[in-house]
Order: sequence, then C-alpha cells, then structure tokens
Amino acid sequence: MSEAFFHTCKPALDVDYLEDGDLALVQTFLIIAHYLQGSRAPNRCWHIIGTAIRLAQGVGLHSDIGDEHRSFAETQIRRRVWHGCVMLDLAVSIMLGRPVMISHKPSTPLPDPIDDRHLAIDYPTCEQPPGTFSHVEWFIATLKLYGLLRKTLHMLYDNDGKQCNGNPADQTRSGTLTQIQYITQLDSELQDFRLEVPMPLHWDVPASEVQPQFLREQHLLKARQVKTGPLFVRVTNKVWADIPVLSKSLHENLSTGTERASSRAGICANFAMDCVFFCVQSAIELINLIHETCNTDLASVWYYNIFYLFTAGSITLLAELYPPIVSIVTRETLEISWIKCQGALNYLKSYSIVAERCAESMAMIRSKCLEAISGKNMSLFLGSRLM
Repeated sequence: MSEAFFHTCKPALDVDYLEDGDLALVQTFLIIAHYLQGSRAPNRCWHIIGTAIRLAQGVGLHSDIGDEHRSFAETQIRRRVWHGCVMLDLAVSIMLGRPVMISHKPSTPLPDPIDDRHLAIDYPTCEQPPGTFSHVEWFIATLKLYGLLRKTLHMLYDNDGKQCNGNPADQTRSGTLTQIQYITQLDSELQDFRLEVPMPLHWDVPASEVQPQFLREQHLLKARQVKTGPLFVRVTNKVWADIPVLSKSLHENLSTGTERASSRAGICANFAMDCVFFCVQSAIELINLIHETCNTDLASVWYYNIFYLFTAGSITLLAELYPPIVSIVTRETLEISWIKCQGALNYLKSYSIVAERCAESMAMIRSKCLEAISGKNMSLFLGSRLM
C-alpha cells in the first residue's frame, strides 16, 4: 500500500508543483519521506525532507505570524506539520550523520494536546474533553525529547571551525571543562523530561496502572529517551560510531598501562568514568528493550531499531576492550547483550538487508577485537577503527 501511495505521489515531485506550495503539499512530502526512510535509497529521503522544510517555510509554517487570522483548527494543523518537519529533520540527520537543516529551537509553539475529532474548523477555539487523555500528548513528548537531541548535536558536535590560540594543553583542559558543563546540563534536562512525561505515557509505572491503548507509545518513548544517553558522549560526522570519553579512556589505558590508568583520581577522571558507565548501561538497556519487543506489536519501525542496535552494539564492543568497565559491568553481561543484539538483527533481516550487513560488520569487528585483546596489536586496531 505504501509503495502504491509513493508512485501515486510522484507527480508532486515535479518542479511545477513546487512553485505554488501549500500545506497539503508539505504533508505529502512528509509522508513520502516516511516511506523513503525504509527504502534502499536514504539519500532520497534526505532530499525530500529538505524540500519539505523549504516548502513549509515558503508557506510560513515556521512562524506564528498571521495565526490571529486563522481558525484554531488550522493553526493546530500548521503547528503539527511544521514540528513534523523538525522531528524528521533531526531523526534522519542523526541516522545519516549529517547536519540538521533546522539548527535552532523552532519559534513556532508546540501544538495543543487535542485529538483530531475535537478539532472543528469553524470553532473559534477547541478543547480536549476533561478526563480524556489525548493521543497528541505522545507527539508533544517526542518533540520535547527531540529538542534535547538538537541541543546535544549543537552543544557537543558543533563543527563550526572555531580555533583557539594558545597552549594546546590549555585548549584541551578548556574543552574538557566545557564538555563536562554541557553533559551535566543535558543530563539534568533529560531527568526533568522523565519527570514531566504524562503518566499514561510513562514507562516506569506499576503494571496495574498501564493503559493498554498507550502501551506501544510508552515503549517507543522509552527507547528514544534511552537512545539519548549514548548520544551525550557520541561524536557524529564519522562512519563508525565513536564515543569520545570511552575511546579516549581506551587509548589512555593502552598508553599508560591498565594499573596506572585505573589508579588516576580526581573529579574529571571520575566524571569521565561515570560518563562511560552511563553510556554502556544505556546501550545495554536499549538492546534489551529492542530484543524484547522487535517481534511484537510494541516494536518501533525496523530502520530505527537497526540504527539503535548498531549504535548500542558498537558501544558494548568498545566496552569489552576497557578492563575498568568490564570489571563493573562484567563480561558476562556484555556477552549476553551481544547475543541479544545479534539475535534482534537476525530477526530484522526479514525487513531489510541492512540488518544483515550490520550484523556481519559487527561480528567482524568483534572478532578483530577479541584477537586484539589477546595480541599486541590493540593500539594499531583502535587507531584505525575508532579515530
């Protein structure tokens, strides 16, 4: 059905249609982008989202100017469509390791939590009936979480080319302190987000309080917020997933020796270890969640699951090479996580060959890692794979 829709919508890609863009055309492009996310041509998805954003800006969806002349329902739909552009822009940029088009926080307010059936085009205002939880709340919570992702990309991975003059050691110290400040700020905001999630969507509630109609939304939101953790300490714009604090710790461990590296004290050293542990624990939790749900109705879309598994699996592979983390997490836990990651990827092979390629790539890397652990070529391997 989705492929039939895509071929039906292809004429909308003609440049003549783009001349007089409207709200419906932006919506069409967003649906096409969703379809192309699961295709074998991710670049087409990237281009379509960019075009959708330009069309949306062309019809003024990025601003609330003129809303006083529109009906309440039209304003709500415009906000939903614009923030749909924002969310897809972030999601695809993270998956492809490319810069976002909308780099700053949108000025357009978030939509109100009102279900479609309570929106009337000729009413001056609309409200959700008291005591009725809106399905739009999940969309709003997801947008807030993606706002944290944008800050992560902007604060930690901003490659604006700025250079600092002076002692390189001073620059390193300054960069470390800045990174600590950013990570603690983002972690605090993530904790606030968890506290503000509406109860029907919260994943940490007793089984007796779970609302079945929102169970899938709970799992999707949980997976996305768990995925935010590793992003705090992950560098983008590289083909291979790379965790700066963890990879730095690995190189220090190799260059100074295990005992000397593990005996380092101080606030910065302890903070770095906490970041590594948090990153690894988040990766393990994400793998467990996807392994439990990937073959159920609670699963996320397959291409998100593959991306999550490849990222989290890469983190656990790095963790296996770092004795201080292995001593805390235990090698058995990492082994179980690896088996679950491969098992979930094997199941997802039925959806895309990408899952098979990811599983094979990770198996090859892990094999080399295990060889490196027992040999003397660890430093060379890490230098070629992780930098």
